[in-house]
Amino acid sequence: KQENAKLLGWMTEFAKEVVAEGEGWNIKDKIADLSSEVNNEGYKLLQRNAGAAYGNLDGQEVQDLKVRVKKIRALFIKRLKEIGNNGLAHMSALGHSPSEYKGGFRSLFCKFEKIAKGEMQDGDSAKFKAIYNNKSEWVSKENNPDDFYSNDLNNDIKDFIDLCDTLPLFRTAEAILQRINQFGILNNIQREIQTICREQNVMLLADTTELLNRVIDGNDTPFIYEKIGTQLNYIMLDEFQDTSRMQWQNFEPLIAEIESRTPHKNGFGNVVVGDIKQSIYRWRNSDWQILHNFATGPIGKYSKSISLDTNWRSLQNIITFNNSFFESAAKELDNKFVSNSSGNLTPIAEIYKTIAQQYPKEKSSIPAEGYVEVRIYDKVPKETKVTKVTDAKMRPYQATVEAIKDALCRGYSYSHITILVRKNTEGAAIAKHLLENNIPVVSSDSMQLVSSKVIRNLVERLAAIATSTPAPADTDKELRNMPLLQLVQHIIHNELPDAAKADMAYLNAFMDVVLKFTSEEGSNLSLFLKWWSENGTSYSISAPKSNAVTICTIHKSKGLEAEIIIIPFFTCKLEPEVNGIIWCSTTAPEIGYNQPLPVLYSAKLENTLFKEDYYKEKHNCYIDAINLAYVACTRPRNELYIFADKSARSFNNSMASLLATFVNAPDKVPFVKDSSGIDPSQKCDIYKFGVKNQRHECKVPAAAS
Repeated sequence: KQENAKLLGWMTEFAKEVVAEGEGWNIKDKIADLSSEVNNEGYKLLQRNAGAAYGNLDGQEVQDLKVRVKKIRALFIKRLKEIGNNGLAHMSALGHSPSEYKGGFRSLFCKFEKIAKGEMQDGDSAKFKAIYNNKSEWVSKENNPDDFYSNDLNNDIKDFIDLCDTLPLFRTAEAILQRINQFGILNNIQREIQTICREQNVMLLADTTELLNRVIDGNDTPFIYEKIGTQLNYIMLDEFQDTSRMQWQNFEPLIAEIESRTPHKNGFGNVVVGDIKQSIYRWRNSDWQILHNFATGPIGKYSKSISLDTNWRSLQNIITFNNSFFESAAKELDNKFVSNSSGNLTPIAEIYKTIAQQYPKEKSSIPAEGYVEVRIYDKVPKETKVTKVTDAKMRPYQATVEAIKDALCRGYSYSHITILVRKNTEGAAIAKHLLENNIPVVSSDSMQLVSSKVIRNLVERLAAIATSTPAPADTDKELRNMPLLQLVQHIIHNELPDAAKADMAYLNAFMDVVLKFTSEEGSNLSLFLKWWSENGTSYSISAPKSNAVTICTIHKSKGLEAEIIIIPFFTCKLEPEVNGIIWCSTTAPEIGYNQPLPVLYSAKLENTLFKEDYYKEKHNCYIDAINLAYVACTRPRNELYIFADKSARSFNNSMASLLATFVNAPDKVPFVKDSSGIDPSQKCDIYKFGVKNQRHECKVPAAAS
């Protein structure tokens, strides 16, 4: 079919791109990742705002776009080469080479050689403007400018400057072409999903929010909510900072309808609870701006903002540290975010203007308690990296063990300690090190069924039965003919050693998984093994209550607390190292396509027609970073340990860099620099605020009744 031929073309071009990037021919995972964008709420909203019906993108439209942007790129490069060759020819006509001009081999005129090859840098235009019609800047003082000047060469400079005026359009074309083939594939995936849903009379769960959103369609009192609204007088929305734009558009008419019926000035008491500083789920479509702009929304006239400024969780020194550090960090991030954006982005300092938390008045007479320790590890010298890099990477692991053992000596138990990490891989690494040091741990990874040796052995036995070619007399032939659930029960009761049966929590959970699979997919062993290989990591048992150090990600820690918090790999990168896709749009007639387009997030977007989308995403990345750090640092009750490593590739562009600056400013928080007792080879600066106490001496405030 012609449609399939187009899809094959998109996939072939995409495969070539992947190979060119050195990532092999397997594009299955990349296409699977791309498919998730179909359900991206931000993408759907952008598409709707652009006037495109969801799922009705025209593949030919995208193909035509590809032709247009390729032409934009080709014409720009062609003209660039012409200007470069003209410049070189005119210099040659004067009897000079580019290196004879001011600056020698670094002369600006040497750039004509690169321009002739179709190469240039974004900052070249400003440099050429400085020498246009300014021949005295062409040569050094000992040379006569007239010997090196010609009107033709001066006009070449002017031609280059004029061409640079169209550079944003050229860079936009380049950005679009980077992901245009994926976009073409995405359109086909989108249409295929809709076809399957129509044929099977089903809908994706991910589409329910949008479906309700379309039913409401901006009406003040839609019929469906009129019916519900007559039965509801009170609504409470918790964790409101994690609400998505579509979710709020669905709830807002309901709350407005309830408020419009109330005879009371302040309504029936609908409550929205949230904290912008704890908005860390933007990857799940949460939008902190909904809460930030709540007072100016349609139901803002009914609202009254109440700030809860008393911290009942942490001891005073931890509160003091967080108040000061995050107020300072917010201002630093605003200073760092220097751009030519339209200026409509909310200053981060405004979001953190309510950062100050108060210690309970009931405890104000007690001397300040609580302890904060920050360790900043120096970079490993280049000459020692070959032999010492492994030891250098182990520094935060060793410090974590030391902090745990020290806490145990002061009356704490393992269960009083929680370690926060950014990624599951970091959690697995620190868990392995703690177990090697005989420190018990409990984590989401350790609770996964696939982490259990007995489950792995059980699955291996099932695989052996499924793949073997037994003789008629072999028992495996009989086992292969058993129903799946009966087969698993047989192996557990008859083949597993008694010692393995001690892990009955894992075995029972696995049986539940098998039962669920057989009820939904049937009793095919091979099909189950394939399904398990793809989905097994999604299943785990509930963490048992035990005396063990808890390890979890910062995202999972929100709402939790612990007496001691250790953050061994503190970074909180301001911008992602791996450039992801962001959706951008432009009304430029040369592009001729005003619907959202996928482009790679990169600083190069600053000089494209997508620059405002880039600034918005960069601003959101900064907020993600500071919010993630805030959530992590506000979990402890008694003690907080933060370890940061300057050797980390992202250190200079992270919250860790701001922290390193902060602890060296004693006017902020009186940290004491004290590295006594630490091996000098560790190359570590330790900053301490407060005093460690015995656990029974820590007077944690009790919440007011």
